[in-house]
Amino acid sequence: MLENATITMPYKELDVLLQEIKSLKENIKSIPMKMDEEEFEADPLKNGLDTIFDLLEEASKYTESNEKQYFIHKGMEEYCNLFKISAKELLENIQKGTEPK
Repeated sequence: MLENATITMPYKELDVLLQEIKSLKENIKSIPMKMDEEEFEADPLKNGLDTIFDLLEEASKYTESNEKQYFIHKGMEEYCNLFKISAKELLENIQKGTEPK
């Protein structure tokens, strides 16, 4: 339906949009690609963040706070390992929770 829509706008607005698009395309071309998709998928930072997300998502499925804490604590441990932060420093006052059955 929108494929056949007609849009009416002043030429000046259209020209500004076209110039912005041209500028964005040039900027994108000038950015060096640092990694391809395979390298991105194998990147330890990306995988670590995916693991943390999965653990927090798993925590959201439980109703007991001790069960939630277990997954949150595991996510925080992963965060510490990923960013090379002392887990003892960050987690010393946090309860580990109870592993769900």
